[in-house]
Amino acid sequence: IHKSAKQLLIEDLSSSLPLADSRFENFDLNFYSNDADASGSVPRKRATAILALCKQFVENFPSNRSLLFMGGVGLGKTHLSLSIVKEISDKGYGVVYGSAQNLFSAAEKEHFSYSGETSVQDSLLECDLLVIDDLGTEAFSKNNNSYLLELINERIINNRKIIINTNLGFSNIEEMYSKRLSSRILEDFNVMY
Repeated sequence: IHKSAKQLLIEDLSSSLPLADSRFENFDLNFYSNDADASGSVPRKRATAILALCKQFVENFPSNRSLLFMGGVGLGKTHLSLSIVKEISDKGYGVVYGSAQNLFSAAEKEHFSYSGETSVQDSLLECDLLVIDDLGTEAFSKNNNSYLLELINERIINNRKIIINTNLGFSNIEEMYSKRLSSRILEDFNVMY
């Protein structure tokens, strides 16, 4: 079977994808406490609801809202994102997955190569699902900020789904990127934390 250049680029952009162990069945809800936290929320109950929403995202793909996973390290954001990627890829959809640093770096490198090619940018705009992992860990740059807003706006306008994982809160997103970006995310994403 011959693969298109576009599919090969999507695979190359997602080459660091550790899919082997990332499945919904491996998501251990016992990791989460059954006791209410300081806010009165029960972590296991919240994780169970988030897992159900992720499964729903896969079932209804692509006619659903994009997802934003927020929260500290070790809460399962990447595991759930990779589980979604596995399921969506198995359905034959094109998925690009990468850390914010790697995706922005690839797009910037292509932009400043002056070769006239826009295959990385096209892949990020046109893939069926784009997963941006670890948003907020990339080196700060005004170019990254404007590129991220442009990328999200274009994908939303063209009804292409995005998953963003971040340890940042909304005030940090607004501070680091812009009020426009945090507002766009609030309007168009299901936020899970």
